[in-house]
Amino acid sequence: GLPEAEILKDDWREVVSKAQNSVIQIYSQIAKFNWLQPFRAPAYQQASGSAFFINKEGYILTNFHVVDEAKSAY
Repeated sequence: GLPEAEILKDDWREVVSKAQNSVIQIYSQIAKFNWLQPFRAPAYQQASGSAFFINKEGYILTNFHVVDEAKSAY
């Protein structure tokens, strides 16, 4: 049979071919409202992180901190 390293290399190639184009980068805008100055426009911060597609309909999975309090994501 093949050495274990060759088998693992073949397994890894299969994983790479199946996961290709499934990992994406997410950027979200977070508006921080200042209760001490409610007349001012909110300050915006950006959060980012990786995500990946989980089905053919385009649903994605990411970490909570990337979208927590997000006003928009792209």
